[in-house]
Amino acid sequence: SIPKGSLVYQSSIESIDDAIDEPALLLNVNQAVFAIDVNISSTAGNSIQSGSKIDIYGTIKNNRETIVDLLFKQVRVLSIKDKNGNEVDNKTNQIPKIMLIAVDQNEIPILTKVIAIGDITITPTSEFFSEDECILFESSILLGYLYAQ
Repeated sequence: SIPKGSLVYQSSIESIDDAIDEPALLLNVNQAVFAIDVNISSTAGNSIQSGSKIDIYGTIKNNRETIVDLLFKQVRVLSIKDKNGNEVDNKTNQIPKIMLIAVDQNEIPILTKVIAIGDITITPTSEFFSEDECILFESSILLGYLYAQ
């Protein structure tokens, strides 16, 4: 904080990269930070980094049938952290543990439910030039199962 009328010194200004709440500062309106457990395999060998966009697929079992389908497209990755909470980048040998993503607040129940009753898979998105984020794949066959349970 800077008291009214005082001088502003460069040393008193916190960079967004150094802010402990950086992921929350990067959110758009009506978005929330959602944490996903990850590893080297699910981050495509650490090739998925902060600022990347991913697609999220859901997997659930219904009786003896396994159902897999796309749930969300163009989900922005805010941060990838190791077990100590340090940012993971592709220049180090850090092992990713948590991925923080920006999701629409009203979509959190869908993600939470599919993780509770099934599993999710993340993949790098195939649509690189779209400005849209966290697009619910409305024709996903999983949604009928998730809404019904």
